[in-house]
Amino acid sequence: MRSLILQALVLASCSSDLSLPEAGGDPVPPGSIEPPGLLARAPSVFRLRVAGGARRSAVFDYRLFEGELGAYHLGRIRERELPATLLERELPVFSWLEERDVLVAPLSPLASGKYSFASPEIGLVAEVVVDASLAPVLERAWPPPEVTTGGGSMIFCGDAAGIVVPGPVSFAPSGIGGIVTAGLDANGAFASDCIRVEPRQGVVAGTPLLPPPFVGDVALAPRALVVVEEKIEPPVCAAAEVTVGPICASVADDRVELRSPGAPAFVAFTLPRPMFGAVRPGASLVLRGFEPASRARIVGLAFDWRGDPVPIDLEFETALRRPHIVLNEVFSNPVGAETAGEWLELVNDGTQAVELGGFVLDDAVEPVTLPAHRLEPGAFALLVAETYAPDPELELVPEPDVVLLRVPRLGRSGLANAGELLRLREPGGAVVSRFPPLAAPGPGTSVARRTPDAPDADSVSFGAHASPGASPGRPNALEAE
Repeated sequence: MRSLILQALVLASCSSDLSLPEAGGDPVPPGSIEPPGLLARAPSVFRLRVAGGARRSAVFDYRLFEGELGAYHLGRIRERELPATLLERELPVFSWLEERDVLVAPLSPLASGKYSFASPEIGLVAEVVVDASLAPVLERAWPPPEVTTGGGSMIFCGDAAGIVVPGPVSFAPSGIGGIVTAGLDANGAFASDCIRVEPRQGVVAGTPLLPPPFVGDVALAPRALVVVEEKIEPPVCAAAEVTVGPICASVADDRVELRSPGAPAFVAFTLPRPMFGAVRPGASLVLRGFEPASRARIVGLAFDWRGDPVPIDLEFETALRRPHIVLNEVFSNPVGAETAGEWLELVNDGTQAVELGGFVLDDAVEPVTLPAHRLEPGAFALLVAETYAPDPELELVPEPDVVLLRVPRLGRSGLANAGELLRLREPGGAVVSRFPPLAAPGPGTSVARRTPDAPDADSVSFGAHASPGASPGRPNALEAE
């Protein structure tokens, strides 16, 4: 897919054998990749400099594709009629001019493999073979990688952050000066985890900012931002929530759920324990490890969408301890017989054992009461119908140590492949967990919760389970977004 604002650029800098003929037949000077390297062995972050490229093709006509391009595909590129099979291989790029040269940069780190640059006027511009092991890459943690607008300040985090040497940098395509700073505040908090990359001067709204490809020996994910001006409104939190800088906090017994009522935010806490991450609209961040029914405190920083830090120092009372039995995974569409292979996974996400006897699985049609079983903290159990008998040649069968809790039925005639709202009620009737009515992705694949503490109401808490399709009685793994 092509970016509407940012299109062609590739980072890498070494002499290559790229030579493009001029319209009159004279050769164009060789191209190069930046930082220095070989077209046959480039890092996962690089820029392709097409020497004299502005004389041969429009700057936004340079395109990037996974794999090689044959004569058929090059012909379709020249005709500007790309088939769906080629569009599926296209990667977003950002391109700009430097005098007569065109620079093209992929807008995400590239995995190891071969890539092709092309344009309608030139055809094949260059082939680049990427070796992702050449350099560590820091991903942009703030703004989140998918966000394309902001105030200009960026935060990059990863294992290699601690070896980055702070200093001056410049942003493409304007050359605006910037500074790399270790850590998240003036004292260098989280310096081993994150760095800040910020413009050193005011940036006019509408200016695109692409960070430098490398800072020393460490690559920065090439996520571009377009600077925008936007008034920051104070967060509007629910009556039961606490305002924490630009976000809202919901205090429970052993955890605090953070959410953003508007623009995303980035938080970093030193208390109750070091942790950091983005808080996106529709996706909460959960702080764990508090003592129920006690006085607690969180200390740290919150960054608004502009990247401005807001100190956090909040004391509060946690709630009384409650059970955290979670509807964690639903397997409603077996490869074989429907009802014989269906199951629903429970996990105890709390800190104390819970007796399940008397809990009710409520599907709004045929509620069933759970049998007696003591579920220890962190333990899993599968709810299955009395007729549960999966075909081991077709289904992913639970390991022998997985607890099976048999109930008279799951749903009226099994779990609905189209999805149905499921609620787990404690013996007193209160709902302790919900699972939304999401359709099964396909035979042999479950719908799974991203993590046991992922909130019921968050849009990104649930998704299709990754290969092998399910994980009965084990932690979930969702397909990549």
